[in-house]
Amino acid sequence: MMEFETLVTGWKFLEAPRADAHGNLYFTDVTIGGLHKRSPDGRIQSFLEGRTWIGGLAFNDDGAIVCAGRKDMILFYEKIGEIRTLLSELDGQPVGAVNDMYPDGQGGIIAGLIDAKNVGAGRPAEPRPIIRLDPSGKVTRLCEGIGVPNGIGFSPDGRRLYLSESYKALWVFDVNSDGGLENKRLFADIKDADGLAVDAEGNVWVARFDSWGVTRYHPDGDVVEHVKVPVKEAQSVSFGGEDLKDLYIVTGSSYANPNNLTELTGTIFRGRSDVPGLPLPLTRFR
Repeated sequence: MMEFETLVTGWKFLEAPRADAHGNLYFTDVTIGGLHKRSPDGRIQSFLEGRTWIGGLAFNDDGAIVCAGRKDMILFYEKIGEIRTLLSELDGQPVGAVNDMYPDGQGGIIAGLIDAKNVGAGRPAEPRPIIRLDPSGKVTRLCEGIGVPNGIGFSPDGRRLYLSESYKALWVFDVNSDGGLENKRLFADIKDADGLAVDAEGNVWVARFDSWGVTRYHPDGDVVEHVKVPVKEAQSVSFGGEDLKDLYIVTGSSYANPNNLTELTGTIFRGRSDVPGLPLPLTRFR
């Protein structure tokens, strides 16, 4: 049974845990907003106040941070506070919210677009595409018709891409020679798939917002284990640490008492995996 330490708690809806090479852990709160950094000594700094729906983060090769968000995708330079817009329109129309995303290993990033307006109002989401944004600014539609796109990750050899479609299923695609996606098929028949991470053996770790933790799947789709945490709404998962065996799980708020919506249980847990995760590729935006 994996043991966890609590790094952060008392938040609302945590997402996008990303550990850098210096032991800092970046994370977001989708509803409160902002980008936040926990230093190794436990100190927390906050940036991008008021920026909501940051469902995904990535590190750029010049030290900037790629941030998803409600209206666009941006490049944020923490030291100088500079923000540069990477994507705000698709085919001449507002892009809407950019949710979870993952570097493509070629300097660009793959991201899911989401109908934040309907999702936020509790209505069915209009299907949106999965896209790839290249460093040149070129946008490629990789997959259409995804209702609520969430976790994205590659197999260790880069030949498979996993995608959580929340409230529907966990999918897997083959990645063709030009980086396109084909042969979409069911990987796990679960409705509460959220963020995900892939380890060095190809196992897929999926945060589940209705199941009290993270489920690890073998590459053939069989369940290896379910790692439990004390909060029901596990929202995202990632690896970090010098050996990439630190496992970070972030959660939402349970609101166990519906009459007390200030009972915030958004938490970051850190445990130790028996298998290292994959290194997070850097993007190369300018």
